[in-house]
Amino acid sequence: MFLGPVFLHCDGQFGTYHQLFSHLSGLMADNAPTTEMRLSESIITGSDEEKALVKALKLAFPNSKHLFCMLHCKDNVRHHLTKMGVAQDLREKLLTLLFGIGGATSAGDEKTLEDQLAEVMQKVRMSNLDVTDYLQEKVFPKITSNCKLMWQEKWLGQQMWSNNNCESINHVLKVAIDWKPQRVRALVDHIRDIVRLQYNDVKRALCGQGEFQLTPLFAKHYVPFVKWSGGTDERREQLFRAFMSDSGVRRNDNTVTSSDGLLTVQGNNKVAQKSKQTQRPRGHRSGRKQM
Repeated sequence: MFLGPVFLHCDGQFGTYHQLFSHLSGLMADNAPTTEMRLSESIITGSDEEKALVKALKLAFPNSKHLFCMLHCKDNVRHHLTKMGVAQDLREKLLTLLFGIGGATSAGDEKTLEDQLAEVMQKVRMSNLDVTDYLQEKVFPKITSNCKLMWQEKWLGQQMWSNNNCESINHVLKVAIDWKPQRVRALVDHIRDIVRLQYNDVKRALCGQGEFQLTPLFAKHYVPFVKWSGGTDERREQLFRAFMSDSGVRRNDNTVTSSDGLLTVQGNNKVAQKSKQTQRPRGHRSGRKQM
């Protein structure tokens, strides 16, 4: 769980969301590392089923792919089935087939997914439930879209995706303010304190302390605790900035990264030579004058 940029809003309107995402899209397009890695094209977004939010994301990042939180989807399906008067035992069976362990949301291939969705529809028809259109138009497309994206992007894993991290940090914020409304300035102060604590957790991970640890991709940033504790505040901050600026992209070993970590270019071990030059420039800067 890590709290990065924080967006405070009160209306949940499409225009508000679109203004934020368009601003982020512009920043990414104007940044050399993100342009080189084509993040604006390969970005994957995730959210609940809020229509205004999903629409704004798609418009701001037209080439992006989207994941729907299956926990929110599950709650929405439960609410709809309850409203339609579906008995609790049948309702829970359908939810298990869709969202349970080994359910449709964690199907490993297209055939398995089709079989599981067909089993759900069979139970619906046998029970004469008037939810066929709702499932086929509102639920199945989201589950299918999520599964296909997880099959394409193996790093997402095979379990159903949810925005649990967002829900967790929401809980942390609510505990911090004792579940009471706050003035904007006081709320911002609480959020700033939480962010500082999380940055401290990251710093502790750099020297092998705390409850987090560096993943193998970023293990090169590890600093022995003795060296970390004996260094100056300026040096510790320099090491931390180097870690935070590391994008994690490892195309090959023949790359050169700027000291601020903002730009990585292809390296070249050869010394620059003029056309038809056979001697090394550095080793032969001068020669004996011919008489």
